[in-house]
Amino acid sequence: MHKKSIACFLSSVFILSACGGGSGGSTSSSENVASASGKVIDGYISGATVFLDLNFNGVLDAGEPQTVSGDFGDYTLQLSSADRQCLGYAPLVVDVPAGAIDEDQGEVDEPYQMVFAPPFEQVSDREFFNISPLTSVLWTAIQDELNADLTDLTCADVLDQEQKREQLRSILETSIVEVVSHYNISEAQLFSDFVANGDVATQAKAISIVKGLKKSFAETARLKNEYPNALLVRADYHQFDERDAGDQYPDAWYLEFHLINETRQIFRLDKVSDDLSEVVRPIIYGEVGRLEEGDLSYYDSFEFESRGGDGSNYSCDSKEGVITVQDGKTYELTNLVNKQATEFAECQAVDFTTETYMRYAFVEFSDGTSDYSSQFIYLPPDTDLMPLSDWLGLKSQLDTLDSAVLVDTYEGLPYGYSEIGMGGADSWHKRKAYQEGENQVALYKNDSGQYEKTTTYPDGTRTTECSSDGENWEPCS
Repeated sequence: MHKKSIACFLSSVFILSACGGGSGGSTSSSENVASASGKVIDGYISGATVFLDLNFNGVLDAGEPQTVSGDFGDYTLQLSSADRQCLGYAPLVVDVPAGAIDEDQGEVDEPYQMVFAPPFEQVSDREFFNISPLTSVLWTAIQDELNADLTDLTCADVLDQEQKREQLRSILETSIVEVVSHYNISEAQLFSDFVANGDVATQAKAISIVKGLKKSFAETARLKNEYPNALLVRADYHQFDERDAGDQYPDAWYLEFHLINETRQIFRLDKVSDDLSEVVRPIIYGEVGRLEEGDLSYYDSFEFESRGGDGSNYSCDSKEGVITVQDGKTYELTNLVNKQATEFAECQAVDFTTETYMRYAFVEFSDGTSDYSSQFIYLPPDTDLMPLSDWLGLKSQLDTLDSAVLVDTYEGLPYGYSEIGMGGADSWHKRKAYQEGENQVALYKNDSGQYEKTTTYPDGTRTTECSSDGENWEPCS
């Protein structure tokens, strides 16, 4: 996509006023210095609550400017000077209640929510914000990024962090390209008043999207009741997902599920039936968990996916590990299971005690001038030399594992950068990083006798050199 302001498609009016009154803003008239206008569109919807979501939580909170859409979906949102600054950096959200009126479809039977994703740049004084199912599709990608960060983001945070703004702008632009491509519409149509334009084809696509928005709203509400202590829980029903064999299933429906609590994160993408009532086929499943047991931190992760289309095999990648920090050194043991499966259930049947095919042993430390890390790789059951060979199926024996045993065992490995030996491993990698004047230098070497040196300069550029002895360097081939 060519680089240009997303806001250039938000045609018509953004009204500045000295101290406007108007339709239901949360600030008093003496505080209002501006007003943002637009339309709520599926058909035109009256009786929907529009608000500027200053803390990105999708809920109308006290102090957030709000109004109610009127005839032809028109709304005008009164803004204080602080709110005016946030207009280009926080989402506009519409809560459409049951009983609201869609001028084309009649009375709304199920509540749902629509969102206008901000351009994450300052908007001009001549802008008009149409909020529709199509603009809501764009917001999903932004939500996924915020979920990944697990950050309580606010408008103030976005204003203060240029790097975050650039990151979110990039994600939004990528999402625009994907939506335009999938729905075969232009960027202008994406942000347009397709009702006024008589664009029947685009309106039909928007109506189809509402089916998923309604189900997403209801299912997310149910999940919040089911998981009241979750840091995040969300369901998103949408049509088409390129992660399922690219463009092979343009009309299929999908459920994307996110759950994050104090000890676990779960992500799932499932293909669902056309009536959105049941899972037809799991596509991606990801789960990460963490527990603390004394001086040991336990973690596990499960990544299962089948992206080759209906009938394709699943790849199943699973990890379990423990970490302890003693005297400034970090010691970590990781067991890995990797297999292929014809059914999703086969991926879930993970037995680390019998299926572990690889182990990583890590040691990381600093001597005050350089940072060091070493990784030893073992391939059980081919080697009888793997230390702690009974440390498999860690979760079931977590209360009996002793961090001192892990430390003592790893202290017997030749993990020093200049030390020689395999420690019973099938292979190893070592790294040394240090500052050399204004430059950052990282040295890598492995058991094959290959060396690599990367120098990063103050301007961000870097050079990489290779060596067979760690002394004489030349550009890598």
